[in-house]
Amino acid sequence: MGQIKVLFVSSGNSKNGLNPIIRKQGESLIKQGVDLHFFTVKGKGLRFYIQEAIELRSLIKSKRYDVIHAHYALCMYVAWFAQRKEKLIVSFMGSDLLGTNELDGSFTLLGKFMARFHVFFAKLCCKEVIVKSK
Repeated sequence: MGQIKVLFVSSGNSKNGLNPIIRKQGESLIKQGVDLHFFTVKGKGLRFYIQEAIELRSLIKSKRYDVIHAHYALCMYVAWFAQRKEKLIVSFMGSDLLGTNELDGSFTLLGKFMARFHVFFAKLCCKEVIVKSK
């Protein structure tokens, strides 16, 4: 068996592009011999997510990855839409699993619903689900 090929899919909307935590995680896997590449999802809203999924699908088709690791729930949907036969893994990173906070610390009803939907979708479509903390 050859070297495993992994693609990290994450948001690229911050001013630095790739989240430093995700970059460090990827670099540590590269040092261990994993053939790992990064794909950042840029833009917000359904139109941008569809465009990014189309671009990602083209990349996946040309590079033939074994595993796609999506960081955050919204990137999971982009990766799921783009994937062909690769194993899909998702890492929930916070509000995508817990819900959206109000200023007083409470969770919004929509945020709670979306968090539950993310979990439901991940159980159906992902090979593995990673949660960063309790």
